Amino acid sequence: CTGFCLGASELARPHIDETLVAAHVPANHAELAGVFVSQRRKLVLIESVERLLEAADRAAFAHLLQMVEDDPTWQLILTCRDYSSAIVQSSLLARTSVGYTVVEVPKLTDAEVDAVAGKFPIIKELAASEPLRRLLRSPFVLSKVISMKWDAATSFPATEREFRRMFWSQIVRADDQQADGMPGRRESVFLEICVERANRLTESVSIRGKDEAATVALRNDSLLSHGGDGPNFAFPSHDVLEDWAIIHWIEDHFRDCESQILELQQRLGTAPAIRRGYRKWLNELAESDETQIAAIFADVVTASTVDQGFADDTIIAILKSSHVESFLVEHETMLLSQDKALLRRVIHLTRMACRMPPPYVAGGWNGLIQQPVGRVWCTLLGLIEKHIADFGEDDLPLLVGFVEEASMAEEGDGGYPDGAESMVSVAWSLLPLLDNFSGRAQQKRLLGVIARFPRCQAARFLAKLSPERDDEEVDDVFDRDDFLELIFFGFQGVPSCRDFPAETLAAFLREVTADPRELDGYQGVGIQQSAMFGLTHD
Repeated sequence: CTGFCLGASELARPHIDETLVAAHVPANHAELAGVFVSQRRKLVLIESVERLLEAADRAAFAHLLQMVEDDPTWQLILTCRDYSSAIVQSSLLARTSVGYTVVEVPKLTDAEVDAVAGKFPIIKELAASEPLRRLLRSPFVLSKVISMKWDAATSFPATEREFRRMFWSQIVRADDQQADGMPGRRESVFLEICVERANRLTESVSIRGKDEAATVALRNDSLLSHGGDGPNFAFPSHDVLEDWAIIHWIEDHFRDCESQILELQQRLGTAPAIRRGYRKWLNELAESDETQIAAIFADVVTASTVDQGFADDTIIAILKSSHVESFLVEHETMLLSQDKALLRRVIHLTRMACRMPPPYVAGGWNGLIQQPVGRVWCTLLGLIEKHIADFGEDDLPLLVGFVEEASMAEEGDGGYPDGAESMVSVAWSLLPLLDNFSGRAQQKRLLGVIARFPRCQAARFLAKLSPERDDEEVDDVFDRDDFLELIFFGFQGVPSCRDFPAETLAAFLREVTADPRELDGYQGVGIQQSAMFGLTHD
């Protein structure tokens, strides 16, 4: 077995041969394949592949995938951060026929953290806080916590933000070593390297001209490393250090801007890593200072000069906070002003940013099947339900898509997700607006939502299921045949069988025993009904 290791930045080139030249390989890709043709297995490790998402040209990576597709003896191992996995699959791997498997490298388990806590009392104290326990599952963070100074006078941090500030003081700045102003020098060099690396989108940055003593000290403390570029280049020794450095840098600039968010926008730029740090910083601010976050939100959504991407990042960070429910309710008037323009934008951003692949989905489906996360979905459903009469025909595609995606949320204790009542209420309200030929496809999507939660507005559901209970008002909403086809000829009828077994069975038997001339094209009982009722063609 032959192995190669590449950084993602090395593949941000127009062709794989340029990558090989830059790596000082004296052969192009065809010649390289010929040299190793007798090897039954060739492995290529690409680290931090998510950095290719930030590159303007990643054709070399596409050429590498083509090599793997043409010769299965070449195999790739791609590493990336867990939160980038879905977008890496959808953006970098979706168009290739190369099969792949997603393997999550597990963090330390609770049992492993507790085993360490048995030997180090400070770990036991910190692990009592769930946010800090999540941090302690990283072996890197765990080792640094053990090396930090803890005494009786030290107040233990309760949040990640408080821990990060203590970590920064003791580990990055090393405030106990005040000689020659070294804490400030260490901090300055470390921030400069992290921010420069984020802006340049490179694996490492040059340290020529930077404070040599501070750089050496950071390397001695294992905070900086140097890779294949040589000793004159450096990068943070762990991803979490770069993330924390960028957040710290943003905090400094926010204070320097005197909390003027639009001025901060000019300083941050558009680098993806900086924007990711900004969302994390703003999300933490939303948890701790609701007054400040309300002022930021108002400035961003009303300013005419704000960058659209920056404004969206700001809104997304708020949508992911635990206080989003009260926040959106307090800003209800603003959301509905100007013909609901801001509400439409918030709905769109929720659909884009507040979904994740469910844990049972892996591989190529990971980026295609998404599940709603966060309280923002229920809150928006409530606002839409409350003001449903104010929406018009132009809003229908957005609302139908939102309700349909919301219905994919994880089920709660009662078998239905939070907000199911509002989903069904909105679906019933939208159905009459789609009562035309062009709206039939969207009607069927809404019927799928109604079928998923039959106990919500059960009377209306059962009225459509049983013709003797039907009434003119409900019957005018949509074609009953579409509804029955959904219930009886697919797995979308399973909730009806579960929640109303007697009524569903009676309706089904009534249909299959009816005069064939009254079945309107039904082709008999399919295999789906066998799964529901045990009925077959026999």
